[in-house]
Amino acid sequence: MLKKSIKIGFVLLFVFCSISFTTLSDGNSGSLAAKTLFVGGSGPGNYTKIQDAIDNASDGDTVFVYSGMYNQGHINITKSIQLIGESRDNTIISNDNISLIFLNTSNSQISNFTFVGYIIGCEPDLPDEKNIYNIEISNNKINSIVGLFIINCINVTVEGNVFSPSNCEGLFGIFSMFSKLNIEYNEISGFEAGLWIGDGSKVKNNLFRDNEVGISLQLDSTSSNPCIISKNNFIQNHIHSTFGLTYSLKISKYFSLLSKNNLIKKYMSTNIFNPTNKNLLTNIKWDGNYWDNWIGIGPKFIFGSIYLGGFFPRFFLFFRFLPMINFDWHPAKEPYNISIPQ
Repeated sequence: MLKKSIKIGFVLLFVFCSISFTTLSDGNSGSLAAKTLFVGGSGPGNYTKIQDAIDNASDGDTVFVYSGMYNQGHINITKSIQLIGESRDNTIISNDNISLIFLNTSNSQISNFTFVGYIIGCEPDLPDEKNIYNIEISNNKINSIVGLFIINCINVTVEGNVFSPSNCEGLFGIFSMFSKLNIEYNEISGFEAGLWIGDGSKVKNNLFRDNEVGISLQLDSTSSNPCIISKNNFIQNHIHSTFGLTYSLKISKYFSLLSKNNLIKKYMSTNIFNPTNKNLLTNIKWDGNYWDNWIGIGPKFIFGSIYLGGFFPRFFLFFRFLPMINFDWHPAKEPYNISIPQ
């Protein structure tokens, strides 16, 4: 009977300890749970400066910014946080001069702001970091000479933003090197180049309008992931697209695909540039796009030129030589219904 009581006692002790341990673990995880820091508004303990809230945040936290005008200079994000505005149209971060939101850590998000005069930069900052990962830039209005400047970043989502220059002549809506981006549902207008991008990215359901060049695709790596440009509207760009080898003379063996886009009211031919690689044309495949100037029979002849223009698309007007041609073998007879939600 004594032994049986001892056994029962041990069982009860084990159950009690398990319950206590579970309760203690839940309590500890709660104390380490992500928290929200508030900027603006009228709550007690709210921050007045965005940078102060970021400096006091920890990985996984959210910095929530109430509606208002914030003119606070350079903002540096060095932690894996979410920076969220209360309202895209009414939460405004501005600067009289060009300033930078510099994001140099993985697993971060910036959403629901209007940026005036700001460039959002995303690049590794530590010597032992080759890339940063999992960045989301979504539902913002970005009014700057350069909207996004992205280098050595993998799995970057750029979604639902409106890019336009603010009281200046814009250079790039999005400038990207050695990165892989998912770019969807954005409107990009008024820049020298709406999008400057390399291999391995996906560009879908965007509007490129009134740019000197809609997209400048740089075939700069041997990535096994080609660039896919599909279901976009290209409207009234001086040149809808250009292609080159700006960063490297070694072209990817995988072709990049431009399919099911609407290409409307361009002022110059689609162009191909940089004559350093004879295989450049074969790495660009057009298929099933709608062209408002297609004659309606046979393939669409895509005329262009080889030229040297460097980083500035406007130079393409002056350095064109050697006519080139490509084909869309299955052009669409009617424009696609491509909606860009805003």
